[in-house]
Amino acid sequence: MFAHDDILRYEEILAFVKIVSQSFRLSKVHLTGGEPLLRRGLAELVKMLAEAGIEDIALTTNGLALAKLATELKLAGLKRTNVSLDSLDPETYSKLTRNSGTPDEIINGIDAALAAGLTVKLNAIMIRNLNDHEAPNLVKFALDRGLIIRFIELMPFGPAADEHQKLFVPAEETLNQIKNDANLNCTRLSPIDRQLGSSSRLFEIHTASGLAGKVGVISSTTHPFCGGCKRLRLSACGELIGCLARSDDKTSIRELLRAEQIDAAKIISTIEKVLANKRTDKNFNKSHNMQQVGG
Repeated sequence: MFAHDDILRYEEILAFVKIVSQSFRLSKVHLTGGEPLLRRGLAELVKMLAEAGIEDIALTTNGLALAKLATELKLAGLKRTNVSLDSLDPETYSKLTRNSGTPDEIINGIDAALAAGLTVKLNAIMIRNLNDHEAPNLVKFALDRGLIIRFIELMPFGPAADEHQKLFVPAEETLNQIKNDANLNCTRLSPIDRQLGSSSRLFEIHTASGLAGKVGVISSTTHPFCGGCKRLRLSACGELIGCLARSDDKTSIRELLRAEQIDAAKIISTIEKVLANKRTDKNFNKSHNMQQVGG
């Protein structure tokens, strides 16, 4: 956990975003966590970013507080939200998340986000012998609501690090399961051309019952997308992270953002160094606390 004084204020986050947008091609700002909806007044940050000219503001959330906040966030300027939904089974969900929420609460949040006019995508991490059998049911849930669901390969970080090999489910296995599931009865699962820099591979899907849409996989282990990745993370305490698989050196710009006169050139130089350290192979050599770094 961070000390309160270590956490960046919204004004400091805004200052950083303005510097980036003036010097780089900033296409979107994505708010993640931990769980960003736990931070008080998040809609105020969204409003500040929107007023600064950021057109595409997105959010990744576990969805438990989304039913209460979706409308407020939409009015503040939020465009999109990615909601984590790893299981539709209450018992499995509890084992995976270790929180007191339920899938029904997440579904209420998803429906509230849609009603508020937000674009919604679903994310699911498949874990061997826990929820890996649920992929077809999750696909049907998404297609019933006209949503894209993306299946994410487990990364060797945090609690999963020691047992990663045992728990890991390759994306291709998930796709095969979706394609061959008798209840889903998929009649078409064909790849869509991948956009440069996109983290996901999308597939067009049709079922015998008439459902149609898209599913995706984010396969950072088996099919890395690092070559076109331009993502940059700013942690809650001001650390820059250019790659989840690289750079063990912590690069903090918190004090630069808190200086009486912000040295924008020094921040830009630091960003360029961090972005230059993307991985060039399939290996991970850094252990992150993803609850702090975010997805």
